[in-house]
Amino acid sequence: MSTTAISLRAASAMELDKLEHIYLEAFPPEERRPWEQIAATPSDSLLRLHAICCNGDAVGLITTWDFGTFVYVEHLAVDISCRGGGIGAAVLTCMKAGTAGRPLVLEVEPPCELQPDTVRRVNFYKRNGFHMLPHDYVQPPYSAGLPEVELRLMSTDPEMPPEPLISLCFAVRSASEKIAILVISISRQERITLMAISPRLATKIFFIILYSIKYILI
Repeated sequence: MSTTAISLRAASAMELDKLEHIYLEAFPPEERRPWEQIAATPSDSLLRLHAICCNGDAVGLITTWDFGTFVYVEHLAVDISCRGGGIGAAVLTCMKAGTAGRPLVLEVEPPCELQPDTVRRVNFYKRNGFHMLPHDYVQPPYSAGLPEVELRLMSTDPEMPPEPLISLCFAVRSASEKIAILVISISRQERITLMAISPRLATKIFFIILYSIKYILI
């Protein structure tokens, strides 16, 4: 399939069923946000659902969070019948062109030779300008009963420090339960710890961390 006409746009209501099918096929349950949260995202949310279109037809989706200083790519999936044709690479090129030089950040499974797909995905992102960050990372469960997932972070900025990732404390993993995700960055240990806590507590800790960073720099 030619990728010369790849574009991103807001998904239409008529495309949601198709995009849901692509999403459910591409990701295991422990790596999926409930589709209802994605499909019903309000227009003023940091979370965005984009349809990946080829010659005008939706062939995939990408969900992103715009945190101002960087853009977090939460999910990227292309219809199984359209994979291998360069669509994913074209989408990442579109994303990099549309972020005004701000870094893109995304999650990958740790590469393991016994799981060739994990190595293939990491190499795909490396070919498209991403670099593995040296910070440990654990994704908390999206829903009750699901396990946490050990992942790695990749970014288009190879020198991206952990501090900007504190912005993720305003991300909501579960809108129905109003659970916020707080990212505590400890640069000396190069470890990122995620905690599911209330949005109010996340906000308080966020400002404490910012004050502490400012004090250290002074």
